Amino acid sequence: MAQRRSFSGRQVKEAGLVTGTPATVCTAPAGRGGSWGPDGTILLAGDARGGISKVPASGGTPVFVTQVDESRYTTHRWPFFLPDGQHFLYLATSHDNPHSQDSGVYVGSLDGRTSKLLVHSYSGATYANGLVFMSGRKA
Repeated sequence: MAQRRSFSGRQVKEAGLVTGTPATVCTAPAGRGGSWGPDGTILLAGDARGGISKVPASGGTPVFVTQVDESRYTTHRWPFFLPDGQHFLYLATSHDNPHSQDSGVYVGSLDGRTSKLLVHSYSGATYANGLVFMSGRKA
């Protein structure tokens, strides 16, 4: 069945398009992006400060899959699943200095082991048809 997913009222919600009945997946006090994987895993940046979490679409408590290096960043946000359903893009940046040379788009993994800089950037990125799209990229 087709699903509609969104942040609403400080929560992640999912609703069947046929019934339209919303179900709360988890709380997200200040949603800063989410991505729904092919296996039903949801990635989310549920707060303005902190890392990227994963949670099953059936609901539960989010579990962090990225850890913020507080000496360089204050937030990871705008996760975007890659086609393999195990890896994702995300922006690591700092509220104190959003145009820092450390800000960039990283590749992370659901198991939390991978966190590699893809490109220095001030904004998040999306992926489609073998291309990564960004705006606000650093020169």
